[in-house]
Amino acid sequence: MKTSLAVDGSPYTRRMLDYLASHRELFGAKAACTAMTVVAAVPPQVTHFIAKQVFDDDFSHEAQKILKLIEVFAKRHEHQIATLEATRAQHEENHA
Repeated sequence: MKTSLAVDGSPYTRRMLDYLASHRELFGAKAACTAMTVVAAVPPQVTHFIAKQVFDDDFSHEAQKILKLIEVFAKRHEHQIATLEATRAQHEENHA
Protein backbone atom coordinates (compact mmCIF):
# COMPACT_ATOMS: atom_id res chain seq x y z
CA MET A 1 0.00 0.00 0.00
CA LYS A 2 1.26 3.49 -0.83
CA THR A 3 0.40 6.27 1.58
CA SER A 4 1.09 10.00 1.35
CA LEU A 5 1.52 11.88 4.61
CA ALA A 6 1.06 15.64 4.66
CA VAL A 7 3.28 16.97 7.44
CA ASP A 8 3.75 20.45 8.87
CA GLY A 9 5.32 19.83 12.27
CA SER A 10 2.11 20.70 14.12
CA PRO A 11 0.53 18.68 16.92
CA TYR A 12 -1.67 17.10 14.21
CA THR A 13 1.43 15.73 12.52
CA ARG A 14 2.56 14.22 15.80
CA ARG A 15 -0.89 12.66 16.37
CA MET A 16 -0.84 11.20 12.87
CA LEU A 17 2.59 9.68 13.49
CA ASP A 18 1.42 8.24 16.82
CA TYR A 19 -1.55 6.69 15.00
CA LEU A 20 0.72 5.28 12.32
CA ALA A 21 2.99 3.74 14.94
CA SER A 22 0.18 2.21 16.98
CA HIS A 23 -1.81 0.86 13.99
CA ARG A 24 0.97 -0.59 11.90
CA GLU A 25 -1.15 -3.63 11.03
CA LEU A 26 -3.51 -1.42 9.00
CA PHE A 27 -0.77 -0.50 6.56
CA GLY A 28 0.84 -3.90 6.03
CA ALA A 29 4.45 -4.98 6.15
CA LYS A 30 5.29 -3.59 2.72
CA ALA A 31 3.70 -0.18 3.19
CA ALA A 32 5.40 2.62 1.26
CA CYS A 33 4.91 6.04 2.81
CA THR A 34 5.96 9.43 1.54
CA ALA A 35 5.92 12.39 3.93
CA MET A 36 5.59 15.72 2.16
CA THR A 37 5.71 19.26 3.40
CA VAL A 38 4.73 22.18 1.17
CA VAL A 39 5.63 25.79 1.86
CA ALA A 40 3.92 28.81 0.35
CA ALA A 41 5.48 30.43 -2.67
CA VAL A 42 6.84 33.94 -2.19
CA PRO A 43 4.80 36.55 -4.09
CA PRO A 44 6.83 38.37 -6.77
CA GLN A 45 6.06 41.75 -5.15
CA VAL A 46 7.96 40.70 -2.03
CA THR A 47 11.08 39.65 -3.90
CA HIS A 48 11.53 43.26 -5.03
CA PHE A 49 12.53 44.07 -1.46
CA ILE A 50 14.17 40.85 -0.28
CA ALA A 51 15.98 38.39 -2.53
CA LYS A 52 13.89 35.31 -3.36
CA GLN A 53 16.87 33.13 -2.43
CA VAL A 54 16.66 34.40 1.17
CA PHE A 55 13.08 33.16 1.41
CA ASP A 56 13.85 29.91 -0.40
CA ASP A 57 16.73 29.18 1.99
CA ASP A 58 14.62 29.96 5.05
CA PHE A 59 11.66 27.88 3.85
CA SER A 60 13.93 24.99 2.93
CA HIS A 61 15.56 25.12 6.37
CA GLU A 62 12.14 25.03 8.07
CA ALA A 63 10.99 22.17 5.84
CA GLN A 64 14.13 20.20 6.65
CA LYS A 65 13.45 20.60 10.39
CA ILE A 66 9.98 19.13 9.89
CA LEU A 67 11.22 16.30 7.70
CA LYS A 68 14.01 15.49 10.16
CA LEU A 69 11.31 14.70 12.76
CA ILE A 70 9.75 12.28 10.27
CA GLU A 71 13.10 10.61 9.61
CA VAL A 72 13.72 10.17 13.34
CA PHE A 73 10.23 8.70 13.77
CA ALA A 74 10.73 6.32 10.83
CA LYS A 75 14.02 5.08 12.20
CA ARG A 76 12.68 4.63 15.73
CA HIS A 77 9.62 2.68 14.55
CA GLU A 78 11.34 0.87 11.67
CA HIS A 79 9.10 2.40 9.00
CA GLN A 80 10.18 3.11 5.47
CA ILE A 81 9.18 6.72 4.88
CA ALA A 82 10.51 8.78 2.00
CA THR A 83 10.48 12.56 2.46
CA LEU A 84 9.70 15.31 -0.01
CA GLU A 85 9.83 19.08 0.21
CA ALA A 86 8.19 21.43 -2.29
CA THR A 87 6.94 24.97 -2.62
CA ARG A 88 3.28 25.52 -3.38
CA ALA A 89 4.24 26.79 -6.85
CA GLN A 90 6.21 23.59 -7.62
CA HIS A 91 3.29 21.46 -6.43
CA GLU A 92 0.81 23.37 -8.62
CA GLU A 93 3.11 23.08 -11.66
CA ASN A 94 3.43 19.31 -11.18
CA HIS A 95 -0.33 18.82 -10.80
CA ALA A 96 -1.63 21.24 -13.45
